[in-house]
Amino acid sequence: MRIPEYIKPGDTIAFSAPSCSCASEPARSMMHDARDVLIKRGYKVIIGKTCYLEDGKGIATDPYDAAKELMDFYLDDNIKAI
Repeated sequence: MRIPEYIKPGDTIAFSAPSCSCASEPARSMMHDARDVLIKRGYKVIIGKTCYLEDGKGIATDPYDAAKELMDFYLDDNIKAI
């Protein structure tokens, strides 16, 4: 079994919304508050475009776009948590 290292200040955390976005309130403000807390704790934060989309039917956006963003984050060696 592979056990990843714990994240530490200076590491990058990515936000993605593969099913339901945070485009409307209060979810948007809550996501931004969470981002701000992580930044204050020393992490870098990337917010993916799916977090702001609401062009899908019952979900944030096109499932292929959401999956691509998630996989791009997963394969990026600089991103330590999603």
